[in-house]
Amino acid sequence: MAERLFWRSEAAPHFALEGELDRETLLSLWPQREKLLPAGESVLDLSRLSRIDSAGLAFLMTLLVDAERRGSQCRLVQVPLAMQTLISLSNLTEIMAPYMPSGTN
Repeated sequence: MAERLFWRSEAAPHFALEGELDRETLLSLWPQREKLLPAGESVLDLSRLSRIDSAGLAFLMTLLVDAERRGSQCRLVQVPLAMQTLISLSNLTEIMAPYMPSGTN
C-alpha cells in the first residue's frame, strides 16, 4: 500500500509536500492543483518526499507551469537526490532549472 501524500502549508508562501508522490497518491491533489499555489511568489519544500516517480514529476511540472500561467512563481527547495536524478535521466534539467535555483537545494 502506498504511503499517503500530504500538502502542508508551513507559513504562506511556504509549502511542503510530504510522503510519496507517485501515480497513485497524486490523484488526491490533482483536483485541487490550481488552488494549491497562491498568487505571487511561493516556495515548495520537497525535503519530506520519501519517493517520487515520473508521474509525480509530471504532476509537479504541471503545477509549476499552471501557476506560472496564472502569474505566480514557485521555487522548489530541498529537492531530494532521487528527484534530481529523475530530472536528469528524463533530460529535463534545463526545463526545471528556473524552478530550482542553485544554492537552494
